[in-house]
Amino acid sequence: MCGIMGAFAIAGEPPVEPEMRRLLPLLRHRGPDGSGVARAGAACFGHTRLSILGTDLPVAGQPVDQDDALLTFNGEIYNFTEIVDRLRQDGVPCGGGSDTEALFLALRHWGIERTLQRIDGMFAFAYFDAATGQLYLARDPLGEKPLYWAQAGGRLWFASEIKVLLASGAVSPEPNLKRVDDYLYTSKVNGVATMFRHVLELEAGTLLIMKRGASTPVIESYWRLEDTLDVPPGSCTPEQIKAFGGQLERAVASRRVSDLPVGVLLSGGIDSNSLAECLISSQPDSPLPMYFADNANSQVSEATDVDAFIDMATRRHPEANLQVNRRLLSFDNYFEELSRITWHYDEPVQFANSPLLGGLCAAARDDGLKVLLSGEGADEILYGYDRFARTSALLEAEPDRQERLRNLYFGGGMDNADVVRRLTASCAEGAAATEPWQWLERNMDHWSLDTLQMLFSQRYRLQTLLQRQDRVGMSRSIELRVPFLAPWFVSWVNGLPLACKYNADSGQTKYVLRQAMAKRLPERILTKPKDGFPTDMTVWLRERQLAGMAEDLICAQDSFSQTYLDGAYAKTIVKEHFQGEVHRDMLIWLMLSLEIWHRTFRHGVNPDLHCS
Repeated sequence: MCGIMGAFAIAGEPPVEPEMRRLLPLLRHRGPDGSGVARAGAACFGHTRLSILGTDLPVAGQPVDQDDALLTFNGEIYNFTEIVDRLRQDGVPCGGGSDTEALFLALRHWGIERTLQRIDGMFAFAYFDAATGQLYLARDPLGEKPLYWAQAGGRLWFASEIKVLLASGAVSPEPNLKRVDDYLYTSKVNGVATMFRHVLELEAGTLLIMKRGASTPVIESYWRLEDTLDVPPGSCTPEQIKAFGGQLERAVASRRVSDLPVGVLLSGGIDSNSLAECLISSQPDSPLPMYFADNANSQVSEATDVDAFIDMATRRHPEANLQVNRRLLSFDNYFEELSRITWHYDEPVQFANSPLLGGLCAAARDDGLKVLLSGEGADEILYGYDRFARTSALLEAEPDRQERLRNLYFGGGMDNADVVRRLTASCAEGAAATEPWQWLERNMDHWSLDTLQMLFSQRYRLQTLLQRQDRVGMSRSIELRVPFLAPWFVSWVNGLPLACKYNADSGQTKYVLRQAMAKRLPERILTKPKDGFPTDMTVWLRERQLAGMAEDLICAQDSFSQTYLDGAYAKTIVKEHFQGEVHRDMLIWLMLSLEIWHRTFRHGVNPDLHCS
């Protein structure tokens, strides 16, 4: 895991190394173990390194500058030893201890398209071939690693984080007002757009190609979620359950590849417990650090579930060395962490539990760890949300296509849809102009409602979750890995019958996972409904101690709401919520987060002030 950045001269003078060196410290948190800058032809790349594979090997250093080609790479290629073997079979000399070396040699030997089809990993990379004068930007199939870009002044800039593009002076910090409603509806500006008007996001499974002298880049998909769906009818068989268990074990093992110790993020849910159990059973003699975010309010605490898992795991694996680290944030510490994370996030923080995740990553880093496994993504591929079944039941009898579309796009934010529309009416283009709405409109008739919901969640909601994973983890120099999102595993699971994911008779979600782990996890974890990632903020959002902060932020004269939105109506929303007239917890949270982001980035980024 690392930080990458660079610039490519489409026309005019190439970028120079001092420009990159000035900006590179903005990504130090992503790679505190080393940094470098290199230039070839019309391109100049920068890199900050978090060393996990090939920690002491010179060939693992970046940017790679060799044979008139440049590579700067963020992430991990988990099957790099397989890639090395294939290269050697083709007669390519290869050291074999570094995924960076393997990726560079693969690109040189096979080219971009064949390499992308052969590598298994989470990655974002930039590759420049001086011989052809072409720049390539690529992002992994599911979008685990971020990559942003902007075209201005005869150059194409790219970086792991938006703040680098702002600090370069290539783009202004002007907010993307046309899409602010998309954020307030769904908690993210979706697709290629971002919260900054002039900054674009390279989407998952996408390749960008820019030629010197061209006016615009060519952007094409090399991997599509839509192509993984081949859902057969039928029941969930014992053979499929057994095969799922084997595939999950394989996914966990593939994401454990590291030259350093690996820990796990633990909650009271089945996803993280399943990962932890797979890790323990595969290497019971290895210490396993686990990190759990507790809450002061007993109604949202998962401590009892975590204790049940530890008790059963200890009995099943008496030789195991399990280390459980618990972290709890007070009200004041929570907002200190939220302010810090907002700087790293670049966009408004979508989830109220993000500061809790930040606390866990800080604890892991204090313990000397660099790698944690997370259960993220299981809900998206295994029909894990109860709302999927509720929505299908609601919409099966709904004849109006537009009403179906509205329900699918707004989801749980349906009650706030009219409120957001009124709040943003002066600037936003409306929900129908957003990428997810248009995707739904194109694809509503292609799949059943159940399949459509899962695919929609994989394509859009998952990006929101993965942004949290990357930003919060990297803010503490921690690499978060997600075994449930190994692309080959996602493809395999997407081909299972719906009955393997949702048992209609019992109403049980993630059915095949529960069955596969039936004798390995406590009954209370196997049968409990989904809690999400609970936080004390769900309680604080109804309490007076937060009301003053909300009023100060949202109602201030220079706030985002008062500057760009319907300021008077924003004040009404805050007043009604905290007086208990109409509770809009999620909307209040998103408005608060928007204001904290606005205060952080409204004047752009000065690298000289933020490189400590």
